[in-house]
Amino acid sequence: MRDWLGHKLRLRRLRKEERKTDSNFCRLIAEAKKKGKSTEDIRDLNDHWGQKSDYIEDRIALEESDYLQRRASLLDVPAPTFVEPPDGLGVALPGSENWKRLSGSNRYFLVAAARHALRQDVNAAERARREIWTWWVPIGFGAIGALTGLISVAEKGCQPADVQQASHADHAGGNSK
Repeated sequence: MRDWLGHKLRLRRLRKEERKTDSNFCRLIAEAKKKGKSTEDIRDLNDHWGQKSDYIEDRIALEESDYLQRRASLLDVPAPTFVEPPDGLGVALPGSENWKRLSGSNRYFLVAAARHALRQDVNAAERARREIWTWWVPIGFGAIGALTGLISVAEKGCQPADVQQASHADHAGGNSK
């Protein structure tokens, strides 16, 4: 639960940063157009905006990948493997097409298709764990109900005969004291 909450808060902070970046660049581009800046300057602003947006989106993908990998390791679900290239140039080796390098960093994250596949595997494993409980819980409640009924019948069956007759007469309305 704590991991889920921390994950959601980190994603919220990154998405807020993304919205703020978008609104700032929209404002800067509008001001540049209003001031009559050259198309080259406006194109540079657009390029810078695209780079910044891509970096934030990659950080969001990194957060989602890390969270999915933690969930997968807790459930013993295999995640796509990655072997870092020995030359350090980020050249993809066989089996590493599911990974992308975070720009300006040595960290890697799962691409969208790999995250989707891992999320499905993790959700299936969690569903399987829940199904065990959903099968046993009704049996447990049924057993508790049966025991309660047996105890109730056993207590009524152990009463002396005159107490049982008096209680039947009270209920029938024939004996009022």
